[in-house]
Amino acid sequence: ASDARAALDDAVLRIDSSRGTAFKNNAISTVLSVTIIRGGELITDIETLWDVYGTRAYLEWWWRRLNDDGFGVISSADSRLSNAGFALTISPADVDEQTVFQCILHT
Repeated sequence: ASDARAALDDAVLRIDSSRGTAFKNNAISTVLSVTIIRGGELITDIETLWDVYGTRAYLEWWWRRLNDDGFGVISSADSRLSNAGFALTISPADVDEQTVFQCILHT
């Protein structure tokens, strides 16, 4: 467990968008993709994540709309998630005026 903790301390979780980060007039969709960078290694799939952090490791997505008080968890069974949580597809229906998405690595 301490090895996984040390490895997590040295990791960066990056989220990339296939179509940018700001959208006008609700007319666009995008895919948010996660890359975990640990040392010189890029982790982009669940098998590699498990090899590095163990089979209990997973990604969890959260979201918050403009007028929400806090973040809500996006269920791991949500149809917008793919690649074991390494990708989240966002459509115009998901963004009202402003929506913030975040991803958390659990080990």
